[in-house]
Amino acid sequence: MKQGNTSVRMWVKPALVLLALCLALLAAILLMRGSITLSGNNRAASSNSDGVNAEAAVAAALLENAGLSLPAREGAWLIVSHSGGGPAGKSDAAVVITSEGNVAAGGPSGPGEFRLPCKAHISADELRKFEQIVLSADPINWRGRYIEPASPDGCCDQYFYMLEFQRRKPDGTKQIQAASWYDSSAFLRPRDLISIHEAAVTIKNDALKKCQP
Repeated sequence: MKQGNTSVRMWVKPALVLLALCLALLAAILLMRGSITLSGNNRAASSNSDGVNAEAAVAAALLENAGLSLPAREGAWLIVSHSGGGPAGKSDAAVVITSEGNVAAGGPSGPGEFRLPCKAHISADELRKFEQIVLSADPINWRGRYIEPASPDGCCDQYFYMLEFQRRKPDGTKQIQAASWYDSSAFLRPRDLISIHEAAVTIKNDALKKCQP
């Protein structure tokens, strides 16, 4: 009987050691997975932040090229609309429109090039219609980016769109809201963003036609 108990004790200790090793290995695997997930989330946050900064830089460059800025009066507004990418990898077009009726538009240009040589002034009737669309919008509720999970990076050769809304607040500061999207995620946009973008594109196309020789 004593011999049997001794044999059991001889096996128990190695079994406990093996169990402890297995638990340690499992804990290490779980920690590694947690670290990988965290790193991925950090990369996504960084990428989104970089994207927003890049879009703000594009809007700033377009305004500089257009020679336009948000008017100083209370309630004044300004719209910057830009599209790029596509199969050719070139900018499609851009337009800047102010509440004073000033318009600057540009056609295709090279990547990173912002040319808005076409200057125009829309009629009072056109401005009134566009302003109704602009002032009825609620940009504070726009998302910074509209992303379709199946194609978060706009694959493949989709066009990329960006629209920035600026408005002069009563205290004189600027309210700036921007949104961007790809062809595949356009359906996610709210109705007011769609309306402003479509109207801005119409104004851009009309301005470019007038600038053609």
